[in-house]
Amino acid sequence: MFRMKVNSGYAKELPRKKKKDLPAPIPINQGLDLQGLRHSPLSYLAHIWIFIPAFVFFKVLNDNAVNVPILDDYDAILNFLHDFKAASFINKLVLLFSQHNEHRILHSRLLYISYYSLFGDINFRNIIFLGNLQLLPIFLVSIYFIRKTVDRYWSILSFIWALCIFDLNTYGNAITAMTAVQNYGVVMFFFITLFLYSLDRKYIIPAAVFQFVGIFSSGNGILASLVVAIYTLFGNDKVKKITSVSITVVFSLLYFLHYVPPSSATPADPNGFNVGTAVRFIIKMIGDPLDFDSAFLWGIVILIVLAAVFPYKNIRLNSKILPQVFIAGFCMATILASGYFRSNLKGVVPQTSRYLIYPQLLLASIASFIFLKVKGKKIQLPAIIVLSVIMLKVYRGNYEFGKSGFEREAFKAQTRHYYYPDTVRAKRIAQEASAAGIYSLEEER
Repeated sequence: MFRMKVNSGYAKELPRKKKKDLPAPIPINQGLDLQGLRHSPLSYLAHIWIFIPAFVFFKVLNDNAVNVPILDDYDAILNFLHDFKAASFINKLVLLFSQHNEHRILHSRLLYISYYSLFGDINFRNIIFLGNLQLLPIFLVSIYFIRKTVDRYWSILSFIWALCIFDLNTYGNAITAMTAVQNYGVVMFFFITLFLYSLDRKYIIPAAVFQFVGIFSSGNGILASLVVAIYTLFGNDKVKKITSVSITVVFSLLYFLHYVPPSSATPADPNGFNVGTAVRFIIKMIGDPLDFDSAFLWGIVILIVLAAVFPYKNIRLNSKILPQVFIAGFCMATILASGYFRSNLKGVVPQTSRYLIYPQLLLASIASFIFLKVKGKKIQLPAIIVLSVIMLKVYRGNYEFGKSGFEREAFKAQTRHYYYPDTVRAKRIAQEASAAGIYSLEEER
């Protein structure tokens, strides 16, 4: 470029300055870190509304949670702590990894032991809250993955995920100490493990620890670990691949060391496993969050939508969407496993509240795929508005049912002398726990 100086009626060309002599350009945002401001903790306060479903969930929980054991709480918490307290060091280790029905619940037992060691007794209401608080890491990791793929409307998508994660449909997990800790716990371990493996290699040790504990947190932990291992195979880090696959293979095999298939209290169908029954069970389970009465029809609709919006082409091209793809994969794998193992049991229905966290997370994943499908297109905003209205309607429809479920379970716990199938056994466990100074049911009454 030439600079022209006008002087005494003629123009004189000034010599061109060398590039190195030119002053450095001044950024237009010098003195104001716009990028840092955009992602500062303070800026996120404007999006606090996405936690409204969580506030509602914990309000309902706070109104109904009671300091009374419910169903599996007698065996999984009181009886375990009584035996653990009297055991030798070696036997304590054995008890930590021992079976509870068909599961190994290491993470749950570590929490019970930690609580008892800190406070000197057991408070079921407090443990219920600790179990349900595991939903918050699940939601926060979800937001992290959403922010990696969606920019402008990330808060709306995060709110939809909140509606699914904190749907009151899952009261069967939420209102009971044992199920809250175990069933929400295994999902939390999956999300955190997936999150850690998505980061730099320096996080591989905590990722491996969470993966290991996740395997022994529930039978479903094996599926969670397998899905995480497959996720790492899509990356380029050989250390992550070797670590995740090795942990999955070695500790999944150890899970079944000295494993004894428990006799189910629920009788199986005498005709054995039936493929048609299992398929109907799976499809109904997928459709349950939308409507119990027409769950099979809605399940088919959801599967069609999933097939239509699934990001087939972008899986290899855009690694940022992989976590959400594998979250959907984990949910589908769990739903399929539930159909295989539960559909032939008499009286077991796909509407069981404990299972519904998975089809709800599947719905959230489908919402993410829809957001990605319409991203940058003219129909983006209308599609997002329509989807948001639909998900709000689904949440609203489930609210009263879920709230009634919370109240019903709390009423049973408070009015039944022992809310447990075998009242004689429950009485013995309660008396032993009281004598050991672990928990007194009579004082609580």
